[in-house]
Amino acid sequence: MSTTSNAPTPVSTPTPAPSPLLTTTTPSRLPPVLAPLPAAPVPHPAQPRHTHLFGTPLSHSLSPTLHASIFNTLSLPWTYTPYASDTLEPVLPLLGCPSFAGAAVTMPHKTDVIRYMDYLTTDAAAVGAVNTIIVRDLPGQGRVLVGGNTDWMGILAALGPEVARESGDALIVGAGATARAAVWALKQAGVDTIWVLNRDASEIAALVSHFAGSGLAIAALPPGASPQIRAVVACVPDFEPSTAAERQVRELLWGVLERGGGTVLDLCYKPRITATLRKAGECGWKCVDGLEVVIWQGVKQQVLWTGFEEQLMGVTEAAELVRGKEDGVVAKL
Repeated sequence: MSTTSNAPTPVSTPTPAPSPLLTTTTPSRLPPVLAPLPAAPVPHPAQPRHTHLFGTPLSHSLSPTLHASIFNTLSLPWTYTPYASDTLEPVLPLLGCPSFAGAAVTMPHKTDVIRYMDYLTTDAAAVGAVNTIIVRDLPGQGRVLVGGNTDWMGILAALGPEVARESGDALIVGAGATARAAVWALKQAGVDTIWVLNRDASEIAALVSHFAGSGLAIAALPPGASPQIRAVVACVPDFEPSTAAERQVRELLWGVLERGGGTVLDLCYKPRITATLRKAGECGWKCVDGLEVVIWQGVKQQVLWTGFEEQLMGVTEAAELVRGKEDGVVAKL
C-alpha cells in the first residue's frame, strides 16, 4: 500500500458531502467536553453500518482482524475498513455518511482530527489526543461526532488489576503522545508519582506541563535515584541506543529493572519480545507485550460504537486471532 499519496484506499462505502455538523475547530480552541457520554443506541441487527481506520501506514494493521471477529460474534452486518492517507482531508466525506458508525484514528492524525470533532470525551481532552471517533444523537442537535480516547484504556487493561493494588511509583520511557495516554492510565490505577526517562529533556518538560494541575507528580528520573517502582510503561520503539542521551536512558532503565519490581508493559510489539521485556524477564518482572494494548483499546472502541458489553464480544477468540496473525507475520519474515 502506497503511503506517498493523499488518496485513501478505495472501498465501496458511499462518500457524500461532509456533514454540516463537522466543526472547523482550530488547535488553539478545543471542542467542548461532552460529559457524561451518552450510551450508544442499540444497533439494528439487519442494518449495515461502516467503521474505518484512518492513518498511515496501515498495511500491517491487526485491527481489521480484531473488529471483524467481534462484529461476527455480535451478528452485526458492520464493516471495518482501513483508509491510508497522509492527511485527513480525503477521508472527511466518510464522516458525513449516514451509515458511518465510528472510526479508529492512528498516527499521524490523533491530534489533527480534534479540529473536526463537535465534542471530546473527558479522557480525550485529558490526554490531548483522539484515537476513536464516536457518533451520537443529541437532543436539539442531532448527529454529532465525539472524539474519544481508548489508548489509555488499553494500557490500563494490559497492565492488569494488580498494578492498582500494589504500592510504589511508576516509570514511563518516552514522553510523546503515547506517554500522555500512559500517564492517564497510571493515574486511573492510583499512581500519583510518575518518573520519566527520555532522551529529550524538553519533551519531558512538555509532558509535565500538559498534566499541570492534575494532582500527579511527574519528573525526569535523575541518575542515582532508586524509587520503588510498581509499573514500567515503555512508549518508544525497540532499537539499540546510538547517542549519548539514548545510552543514558538505557543505562538508567536497566538500573531500575535490575532492582526488581512489578509489571513492565512495552507498547512496541514488533518484535513481541523487545530488549526491554527480555531484560525485565531476566530480572523477575511480569512482562506484557504491546499487542495486549492493541487488543484492549480495540475492544473498548467496540463498546463505544456498538454499546454491547465486552462479555458478549468473544474477546478471547478475537484476541487469539490477532495474536495468531501477528505470530504468523513474524514467522514469514
